[in-house]
Amino acid sequence: MPALINFLVLLLYLYTWLVIIRAVVSWTRVDPSNPLIQFLVKATEPVLAPLRALVPPAKLGGLDVSPILAIVVIQIVRYLLLSL
Repeated sequence: MPALINFLVLLLYLYTWLVIIRAVVSWTRVDPSNPLIQFLVKATEPVLAPLRALVPPAKLGGLDVSPILAIVVIQIVRYLLLSL
């Protein structure tokens, strides 16, 4: 069981970095047809879209806080897994 928990914690750590990279890339002009960008969007959108629906960027003056919320949720889950 500890090996499974460590594996899940590692996956959550890597996913956190995907969310961070996606947020940083969103600040720049990138080619949306780039395979790396398409991978980032496909990998992170299932988590970011529901959070974006909870806190729409339009209500915050266009500021998308879904990556920050995703990272906070991921860190809470990681903490809970590590406490097992």
